Amino acid sequence: MQNAAKTQFEYECDLAIERRDETRIPCRRYGLLYISKDYVQRCTIRDISLRGAKIETQSKRTLPEQMWLVDVETNTSALVKTAWVHGDLVGLEFINTSKDQHSPWNDAPPCTN
Repeated sequence: MQNAAKTQFEYECDLAIERRDETRIPCRRYGLLYISKDYVQRCTIRDISLRGAKIETQSKRTLPEQMWLVDVETNTSALVKTAWVHGDLVGLEFINTSKDQHSPWNDAPPCTN
């Protein structure tokens, strides 16, 4: 007979799954983080959902609470805040988005070259 009680790990996994109720689209796109007017950091966008994105960055620099994420390939940008950091992976949450929007990129200003 299997133990009916969940381990702490199983419980935390269930909570993580519940928080991610929207579809995440895996990708591997070139991105830029506009951290300040004087500093831009390269990143790879690993997945996107309606409410956020997961990026990979090689920089060890601490990210600010808010910044702009630019998807260079699609020429779109969004204001984001850091949700979590785990090594080189960073979870970003789109600011001022709701589940009713078609895409958080719709209201973002265009990327200028």
